[in-house]
Amino acid sequence: MVAKYFIHDDTREHGFTVIIDMRGKHASNNVRPILKAINHLCEMTNGLIIMVLIIKPDTFWEKQKANMLLGSWSFEVHMISIDALSKFIDPSQLIRELGGTFPYDHDDWLDTRLELERWIWQISEVMRNLECQRRAMADAQSPVDVNTAEASLSQHSAIKKTIFAIPIDRLQSESDRVSLLERINRAQCGISNPDLVSSIPHMTNLLTSLRSLK
Repeated sequence: MVAKYFIHDDTREHGFTVIIDMRGKHASNNVRPILKAINHLCEMTNGLIIMVLIIKPDTFWEKQKANMLLGSWSFEVHMISIDALSKFIDPSQLIRELGGTFPYDHDDWLDTRLELERWIWQISEVMRNLECQRRAMADAQSPVDVNTAEASLSQHSAIKKTIFAIPIDRLQSESDRVSLLERINRAQCGISNPDLVSSIPHMTNLLTSLRSLK
């Protein structure tokens, strides 16, 4: 899906700007694989315009290593200071850590994403267990005597307990909370989290499937 986004006609004609912050702990040997991946993307998507802005490292030796990254690539690469970013990108499109005003907090995004992943894992695990119970019921043999009848009743009772123990209400509450986080974020920042917005319909469909399976 990411590749489709990059090669879409509307996206391609606008182009992309990639910012690589080499200050702090970001060593130059971590940046080269990123540049290679971007170069591969350019080769895969003929005509895609990409410009890479590398924020200069803090230390002298890291700066020397960074300069060696400015080799021959299929895209523009500029080594700039943090103060020069606004010459290339409007501050409203830069996050606070880069001197801009764009309302994005990576820690909040990561926490929400991890919560969403945990929720999807939980409901997927419940659905998998339900499917196993369904198959067990479908494959069960009809009782032919008292012993097999008692065994069948015992199995049916265990399956019934498993089904009724499914925490659909709790999963629904957690889904509603994730949706609420998106609404609060949109109200406070004036923007939506596209990753979260695209996941909400998927969460609704999973809950609907779970209720049907139950």
